[in-house]
Formats: sequence, structure tokens, C-alpha cells
Amino acid sequence: MLIMRPFNAIQGGKNTIYLKIWDSQDDKMIFENYILNTNLQGVFASESFSFVGNHIYYNNNVIKIRIELMKQHKRNMTEEQLYCEYNDIFHMEKGSRVKINSPL
Repeated sequence: MLIMRPFNAIQGGKNTIYLKIWDSQDDKMIFENYILNTNLQGVFASESFSFVGNHIYYNNNVIKIRIELMKQHKRNMTEEQLYCEYNDIFHMEKGSRVKINSPL
């Protein structure tokens, strides 16, 4: 997965995020597009996430990237369908901390 902030953004403005997903097994690009969802833009721009097995982990949240749908190259798929967000995955007491380099 490659996340870019284009120098000369066609869509959006200076905070535009462009996402490219490359399949290393098939050695080809399977998806590329601008990210329009402001929450996703914030996650990608913060660089405070871990990408593991088609999932993005940040804070106590997970975004499942639907690679199988991206491979179908359907143009009418929405970001909500391609990036499924799940919040507050684990029950954590207020002020709890997790070890660094963990998905949380």
C-alpha cells in the first residue's frame, strides 16, 4: 500500500490524500484513487497507524480494506463499502495505555 500527498492535487486541496494499493503476489496495481472521507484522510495524514493483513489499526479502531472488492474494479463502489470502519474494538478503561508497536 502506498499513501501519497500529491504535490499538484487535482481534486480537493492541499490536504488531499491519494491511495495506491499494489498486489505483490500478482505484481500489479489493484486500486488507486483520492480519499474523500475526512476521517480516513486524518488517519492517513497522521501516519499513526499500523497496516497488517488488509487492516489499518489506529488508537482503538480498525479499518478493514476490502481488497477483494477493489480487485473487481467496480467504479460505483463508495468509500464506506471499500473501507469498513470499526470503532472501540477493545473495552478499555479511561486513561488505559497499550504497548508501543502494537496495533492499538
